[in-house]
Amino acid sequence: MFEAFLDRDAGDGRHEACRVLAGRFLERGTALVVSPLLYLEAPQCWRRLSVNGSITPQAPTGDEAEDRARMYTETTASLRQFTETFVLSNVGFNDALLDDATQLAGRYNLRAHDALVVAICRYTETPDLVALDRDFTRVDGINLCRPGAARVAFF
Repeated sequence: MFEAFLDRDAGDGRHEACRVLAGRFLERGTALVVSPLLYLEAPQCWRRLSVNGSITPQAPTGDEAEDRARMYTETTASLRQFTETFVLSNVGFNDALLDDATQLAGRYNLRAHDALVVAICRYTETPDLVALDRDFTRVDGINLCRPGAARVAFF
């Protein structure tokens, strides 16, 4: 969904659907539940997008490492500004959340990040999850919305 935030598209139409859905959330005042993991994951995405040329430094200095660091910092600041336009519910990490994520990873054969996302949904009593990832479809108690999928049930 980082590509949607940056107004890029992978060519499959899902990112445009993400932008449309985000607009609907803003209009309705829908709360956005985020964890610090969002901002930890962002540089990984910025790296991928800079390698493929989707993002570039605004005023290159010739120092590739410095330009990249500045670009990542500026893009992450833009992401923070964007998320702050929503009603935010920030969730920090705690032992109970991490224990639940461990159990969920084992029970549903989820990657660690996905298990943590589900644990956060459970912790905040938020059964509705918007994701492009199909892995969440096998988790009991999660209503998955996949923007761009044939059917977007609850939004």
